[in-house]
Amino acid sequence: VGFISMFIIGGVTGIMHASPPADLIQHDTYFIVAHIHYVLIGGSIMALLAGVHYWFPKMSGRMMNETLGQWQFWTFFIFFNVTFMPMHWTGLLGMPRRVYTYGPDLGVTELNQLSTIGALGLGISVLLFVINLFASLRYGEIAPDDPWDGATLEWSIPSPPPIFNFARIPTVHSRDGWWAMKHPERMHLDPIEVTPLAGGPGHATERAHEVIATAGPDATPPVIHMPSPSYWPLLSALGLAMMASGLLMADAFGPITIPIFAILGVLLLVGSIYGWSFEAP
Repeated sequence: VGFISMFIIGGVTGIMHASPPADLIQHDTYFIVAHIHYVLIGGSIMALLAGVHYWFPKMSGRMMNETLGQWQFWTFFIFFNVTFMPMHWTGLLGMPRRVYTYGPDLGVTELNQLSTIGALGLGISVLLFVINLFASLRYGEIAPDDPWDGATLEWSIPSPPPIFNFARIPTVHSRDGWWAMKHPERMHLDPIEVTPLAGGPGHATERAHEVIATAGPDATPPVIHMPSPSYWPLLSALGLAMMASGLLMADAFGPITIPIFAILGVLLLVGSIYGWSFEAP
């Protein structure tokens, strides 16, 4: 609801700019600010919040509070429109963007005050989301493995996922593999034998970096080797960043930055890759 409706409004107000007379009036005004926020917040932040609520049970093993989630959605939806919808009119009335002062004769004081109220409400909505997130991590209801009757394979394993993800490589029969395993009749497939892809969280063996995965009540649990924790990938990334920074900052800080940052970055990168290559499995 939030993503589609807000993104449509942002898209329609963007199409207007294809008309030169309209673009001449709206360009570099608060109309553009309103348009871009409907596209970016409506098209990305709304989807991001929906994704967090959807995958939170799989990531954390707990359900987010539904009541707080509904309050957060509706306050965000309402106050978002209260904040940015008036900006269409402030822009058409001639208020330029990137300007925080304006004369009283412009006639946009009340509209800007309304946007300020909406922005405060948006802050409250985001605070509700943060409270819901951290409270659910600690006190949330224990999530089942597949709370949404999902279609994709991540919902076939426990919540949160075991360290090895899948005890065995899944056999996929369609694009929505888990849905096909659960409901083959709806996918027009022959009946598929459904067995848990990972029936438990696994437990450590006496050998380092190995876990036993339970794949079913009668199945022989496979021993899965897990890679050891390592700092070498992080150091390799740091070396690559230092090398790139030395090359990019040469014009800003002078050519001396090239040998300092780039050479140190190359040494760190090569040394990290070397150490990573000979690391014990």
